[in-house]
Amino acid sequence: VHEFSEGPGDPVHGLSPACASIGLSLLSSDVSFAASGLPEEAVRFLAAKTRSRIAPVAAADFLFFGSANAGESELSTVKRGTLEYPDQGATVVAE
Repeated sequence: VHEFSEGPGDPVHGLSPACASIGLSLLSSDVSFAASGLPEEAVRFLAAKTRSRIAPVAAADFLFFGSANAGESELSTVKRGTLEYPDQGATVVAE
C-alpha cells in the first residue's frame, strides 16, 4: 500500500493524485481505457496526456472507477484473462 500525497503537475478536477499517477504510468497509445464515476475533464486529461483510446468497459484494457460503487454493475462485463493468458484481462483502478 502506498499513499500518494502529490500528483503529477496541476491537479485535475475529479482525479486524485494517486489515480492520475497510475493513469499516467500505465496508459499509452497501445492500450485503451474506460472510466466510470470520473468527470469528463478527468477522462479527457487521461486521454490527452497518454494518447490512450477511450473504449467501452467490455473492451477496455484499463478501467478507472472514481468512487467505491462507480462501475460496480459493470465489473461483470470486463475483459477477463485466463490462466494461460492473464494479460488479456483488464486492470481495474478504483479510488
